[in-house]
Parts: sequence; C-alpha cells; structure tokens
Amino acid sequence: AFYTLLTHQETNISPHHTLVFDMVRTDTHKAYSNLTGAYTVPVGGMYVISWSVRSYGSHSFELVCNGQVLDSGFNDGNLQQTTGKTYLGHFKVNDVIFVRTHDSYVGNGYIYSNHHGYSTFLGYRIIQQIDL
Repeated sequence: AFYTLLTHQETNISPHHTLVFDMVRTDTHKAYSNLTGAYTVPVGGMYVISWSVRSYGSHSFELVCNGQVLDSGFNDGNLQQTTGKTYLGHFKVNDVIFVRTHDSYVGNGYIYSNHHGYSTFLGYRIIQQIDL
C-alpha cells in the first residue's frame, strides 16, 4: 500500500508532465519514488489505485501503467476544482504506475496542493496474484 501527497503548487505544466507526489505518508514496500512520481508494483495482484488533483483552470490527467493509459479525468472551469478517479485492475510485479497530464490537452492554470486541500496518489492490493 502507498499514500502520497503533493505539497507544492505546480505552475509550469507541459504535455505528459508526470506529477511527482513528494510527501510519502505510507509506503509498505518502499515501492513509490518521490523523485519520479512512479509506483513500481512489488507484489502482483488486484489493486485499487486512486488519484485526485486539485487545480485551477482546465486540465486533463491520465493514470498510466508501463506507458499505457488506463484511465483519465478532466475538469474545466475558472475556479479551483478537484479531479478524482479510482481504478481497479490486475498488475504484475515491476509494473510502473504514475499520473501525468494528457498529451493533447494540457489546459491552463496550475495545480494546487496545500493544507487546504492536497492532491493525492494512492494504491493498495486487495488480492494477491496466484499462479495456477
């Protein structure tokens, strides 16, 4: 299991910008890198992966595993909003999972994250992989 927060504001957002959630609150297998923003699956199985991004302006975000987009979320507006998604899927050992901005819709504005509302990225295994 892992639970991470973004502790700062990001203003210079480009296409395929990986969000690096820099504060690690929980990481039972030391599998999340707060340098790259990626979680490397330590034990295969069924996982719940969830992310939320607080932003100002219009943005689109993607959940990515090994270069393949698994899910995406979008918000649009002139106020602060939070985009949140939850994904349930099977992952193998050494799969690499992260959140990034969309390549064709970067949007405008910036990403917020502070004590009034953090952007988060988390995951936990619910069923261990069983090889038959």
